Amino acid sequence: MRRNSGFSLVELLVVITIMSILMGIGFTQYPKMQASARKTQCMNNLKQLFIAFTAYMHDNDDNLPVVVDDTKDKYKEQWPVALYEEGTKDPGMYICPVDDSAKTIRENFDKIKDVLKDKKTEETKPKRFSSYVINAKIASANINDIDEPHQYPLLFDAASDFNPGEDDKANQVDEKLSVDEYYPVISDRHSKKCLCLMISGNVNLYEKKELAPLLLK
Repeated sequence: MRRNSGFSLVELLVVITIMSILMGIGFTQYPKMQASARKTQCMNNLKQLFIAFTAYMHDNDDNLPVVVDDTKDKYKEQWPVALYEEGTKDPGMYICPVDDSAKTIRENFDKIKDVLKDKKTEETKPKRFSSYVINAKIASANINDIDEPHQYPLLFDAASDFNPGEDDKANQVDEKLSVDEYYPVISDRHSKKCLCLMISGNVNLYEKKELAPLLLK
């Protein structure tokens, strides 16, 4: 007698059991893998923005962009507009994939051309064009005047509800600000930690309590 070449019931049950186990493991690990992928994308954004900052400084006597530049010639609302003018025009680089306000930021970013064309300020409050906030302590500084740049944050994750026109703590250069006053501005959306681009170009992960004191240096 010829043996049936098909699978036996026991063999099928074994295969189904193994597949169920593998699927269970996959479903369990998927959120972690997704979070890791988004964090990696955010880190890549910051690294690309560092290249854009470097190009900006090269064309501007080694000076970093100001937080807000309101002049007679043009109105620049925050550093993203300054980098946009230098050629960094991909909105994806300015937006963290985990930021809940990403849609609003993208809509604002699409209006940058209108902002640059309008030499009269329509609004006194700056719009938000990025998921990241510049460290106001070193904004407009000359890079050559900063000792130990690896210790100073340049950009960091901002809270999704942060509005530079209303909550301007991150736009103030005020030595009297306390650590607690910076907490609402900082976002710890990456597994309870904040991604931060240092002036040296390194991208680090910090808890709020670790990053806030660095912003007061």
